[in-house]
Amino acid sequence: MSRFTQHLVFWIIILFFQVTRSLPGNFNAGPGEITVILLEHLMMLPILISASYLTADLIFPRYFYTKRYAAFFVSVSASALFFVLLMRSFLYFYYIPVFYPATAAKNPQFMDFNIFQHIFYIYSTVAIVLMIKYVRFANRLEQQRLELEKQNLSSEQALLRSQISPHFLYNTLNNIHSLIASDPDKSRVSVVRLSEMMRYMLREVKNDLVPLSTEIEYLNNYIGLLSLRVNTPDFIRFTVKGDPGSMKVAPMILIPFVENAFKHGSKKVPSPGIDAILEITPGKIDYEVVNYVCKTGERKTSDPTSGIGIPNLRKRIELIYPGRYSVSEGIADDQYHARLVLNQ
Repeated sequence: MSRFTQHLVFWIIILFFQVTRSLPGNFNAGPGEITVILLEHLMMLPILISASYLTADLIFPRYFYTKRYAAFFVSVSASALFFVLLMRSFLYFYYIPVFYPATAAKNPQFMDFNIFQHIFYIYSTVAIVLMIKYVRFANRLEQQRLELEKQNLSSEQALLRSQISPHFLYNTLNNIHSLIASDPDKSRVSVVRLSEMMRYMLREVKNDLVPLSTEIEYLNNYIGLLSLRVNTPDFIRFTVKGDPGSMKVAPMILIPFVENAFKHGSKKVPSPGIDAILEITPGKIDYEVVNYVCKTGERKTSDPTSGIGIPNLRKRIELIYPGRYSVSEGIADDQYHARLVLNQ
């Protein structure tokens, strides 16, 4: 059954329910009376549909799900007032004069009606729509949770391999070996960084979320080891703006951007050849990595490992942060920009 058919059947059921509820208690109404009742509810149906979709598809997702409760209360109150007055206007100016002229002849005032009855008529249907939406939303979350568990099981080893690949370890150990004679202090620092990265891999990668401060420390260690492979000082610049505090993120969510920039970016440029900026504000992370694009004929990395890559990372983020992220890529002025925005 198509989505349109499902909605059509639902509203036919609602119409039948409202007509049945309005019939006399003995269900002995004549055809004329039934026709009048049917016309009334049929003409009210657009109001019910509008109120339901506005509340379920706009007001709830925009304000209630994002915990903007004051805006949610104002929006619901304003929309309820609008639809109640719309319903009253239809009854007062059209339906009652046409079908109940005797009542209209008594000249009732426009505001002479039971507002709670109108609210119940409209928002009892809205409540049913919200309940159905919630059930579907809960089912979708459960499916995403199961998919995420499956994804984590299949990608955990891939993450380990891609972030600390044998090729990376080989180059790093080679660089450390060459430093032992020329710069012992720097070689010791590099060994410590490598051990800290390995400890992070073993302990933190299995967690759904890790402290942002720990992820930043891991990225700093990774950048420090990558810097051993270039001669230009401070080739990779990493700037953190704001305080990570107690904020948490998915593990290894920042490193692929720097990894991608180092593997595919130009090394024949002045420092910083790679510029990574992490801006932290309450409930939000804005992370951008910029690198220079390789020019024609410039040798690119021969590393056969490509990391999890930006496309695969996007899939992983979608599972962890559905509807709360954006990933963008693009080239401007010979520079490749990759940006990640996460809303907690």
